[in-house]
Amino acid sequence: MQALTCVDAPSRDRHEGQAAIGVPARKEDGMAVFPRRRQAFVIATVVGLALSATACGDGDDNGSGTGSSAECAAFDKYSGNDGKKVTIYASIRDAEADLLEQSWKSFVDCTGIEIDYEGSGEFEAQLQVRVDGGNAPDIAFIPQPGLLATFANAGKLKAAPADTKSSAEANYPADWLKYSTVNGTFYGAPLGSNVKSFVWYSPRRSRRRATRSRRPGTS
Repeated sequence: MQALTCVDAPSRDRHEGQAAIGVPARKEDGMAVFPRRRQAFVIATVVGLALSATACGDGDDNGSGTGSSAECAAFDKYSGNDGKKVTIYASIRDAEADLLEQSWKSFVDCTGIEIDYEGSGEFEAQLQVRVDGGNAPDIAFIPQPGLLATFANAGKLKAAPADTKSSAEANYPADWLKYSTVNGTFYGAPLGSNVKSFVWYSPRRSRRRATRSRRPGTS
């Protein structure tokens, strides 16, 4: 399962500044958000909404983005950010990455905020390198709860914004939220899960053999 979180890295100036960001929510892939400055928090939340938004058309009345004012009403609170950029880093590549980028196209069209996505087969190793080097992405999709906990315990994660937490609580069971909660702090919204394997067993036979062996998945 993947989760969306925020990671703290040494801040550095880069147009709007790169420091810490907030966390979005959605039901499809895992995401982790890295620090920016004050505006990063807004943009991170923006990205979360974009992931579940519907497509926008052309023509905008408020001069932000290219979507029509009626179709982009859901993004009104993010107007005024035209030309700003959010970087996203993950392990998702190829055709799946293309679909992922399409999922936030409406957000880009409506707000004018550019999303720079990078998928890498060296994601886990390079994420640590980037965070340590002060070059963390604004958002990252973290596929392992253990890796998320490692960053959290090292003080590299930023707690999810209240809006993200409430959205996740409204759309996911409590057990899912535990994957991105470390020491009582909620760091990211679930974005997806994949079945890795199944274990089939006979409950009746297991009961007969209970004294000799444990059921699968127990300790």
